[in-house]
Amino acid sequence: MNELHLQDKFLIPFFREGLGCREVKANTVTNSLIIEEDLQEFISQTEPECTTQLIRREIILSNQ
Repeated sequence: MNELHLQDKFLIPFFREGLGCREVKANTVTNSLIIEEDLQEFISQTEPECTTQLIRREIILSNQ
């Protein structure tokens, strides 16, 4: 079993079905690290609870 198998069979379905997140296209990282349009699309289409969890996590990590 390799990383891609785990991702496709377990992780992605967990994020979509378990957490209510939506999968967006790959390669959202550029030289400036984030494509703002992709981030806006992700936030607008994702369940509010999932977005709130991600924001809290980023705040905690940025304060460390």
